[in-house]
Amino acid sequence: MSVKSDSGAVTAKNLTCDSLKIFSSYGDVSVADIDARDASVESNSGDIEVANLSAPDGLTVESSYGNVDFATVSAGSSNVSIASGDFSANDVSFANGLNVDSSYGDIEISGVLRGDSIIESDSGDVELRLDGAEDDYRLSADVDSGKIVLGDRKVESFDGGHFETGSASAANSITIDSSYGDVEVGFRG
Repeated sequence: MSVKSDSGAVTAKNLTCDSLKIFSSYGDVSVADIDARDASVESNSGDIEVANLSAPDGLTVESSYGNVDFATVSAGSSNVSIASGDFSANDVSFANGLNVDSSYGDIEISGVLRGDSIIESDSGDVELRLDGAEDDYRLSADVDSGKIVLGDRKVESFDGGHFETGSASAANSITIDSSYGDVEVGFRG
């Protein structure tokens, strides 16, 4: 299923399909209660909300200007690119990694990140609340300007720093690269 809008809000609800593709030039996009093999959502200007979505083959989201919110999202892998706006992902599960590239805006993620994930932020704080123990992950964080808090350890580093934690043999890896902003990672479980 493919939906394109040049102006105005787009809402997709209660759908089961092989592939979902949504493009909006100007207007908010709301996607809820979707079961698709793969999904793609793109907006030039407007917020994107994705709730109760299952996409085992993958999810791609691109936003030029606007916030992106995930709630109860499960996907094989996901790529999120945001030029300007916050990214919030609550109760998410990615079996094959999550890649986030944000130019301006905060990033907040809570849930399960399996496989290899990369979180990049040019300007904005990064906060992860990961299900599982610290040893379930190999975690690496680089901050050019800001502080790093990983698990129980706080690295005071307003002039930049690098920190690693977790298990070197863990099947899941997370790499965080932040130019300007704080990085905080906690573990639940």
